[in-house]
Amino acid sequence: LIMSVNPGFGGQSFLASQAAKIAQVRAMLDAAGSSALLEVDGGVTPETASICRAAGADA
Repeated sequence: LIMSVNPGFGGQSFLASQAAKIAQVRAMLDAAGSSALLEVDGGVTPETASICRAAGADA
């Protein structure tokens, strides 16, 4: 699970900088041969979901 907002405060916008972290974690999971799902939580909208998916998130 990757948090894409600052934890503890509701209603925040997605932090675009987290797309790089999503891609980095996806690469690590793939390199390890892991079948773990990579999920993103916080500020995800239909628009930001496509960014997350393109970076390698599953959900």
